[in-house]
Amino acid sequence: MLCCQCEKGRAIADATEVGDLPEILNGISSKSQLEILREISTSSWDEEDIKKFERSEGRYAHWKSVLKRANIQNWMQAQKAITALKELYSQPTEDPIKVQIRRLERELVGMKMHDFFPTPSVLCDLRFAAALRYRLVKLAKLKP
Repeated sequence: MLCCQCEKGRAIADATEVGDLPEILNGISSKSQLEILREISTSSWDEEDIKKFERSEGRYAHWKSVLKRANIQNWMQAQKAITALKELYSQPTEDPIKVQIRRLERELVGMKMHDFFPTPSVLCDLRFAAALRYRLVKLAKLKP
């Protein structure tokens, strides 16, 4: 159980780092908030339980006070947060830096940049091939 919460915490941190965290999860700052959301998601809820949650009766009073610190005020927001967590956690783990680079590259599409001309890929390939040949000759210790 703890490991699952740690993984969800890491998923939140990674998404925050690259700017892809769903807004409903912005306020989550503690393990107890994640544990309560997990408990809500794994319990079977009937209409009466939902009403007790909304009225903050019994154990739900503590849950609601903890979730309010995460800016989750009601049942619908709790469900939305659980759905966002499941989507976030189910995504394959990808290097957050690579995700951020792709996002920044997408933002560059269509921008006019004066004095910038990208190196054609053919030229990059030729430079790479020349560098590779040079390194192979050097490694083989060949002399003219």
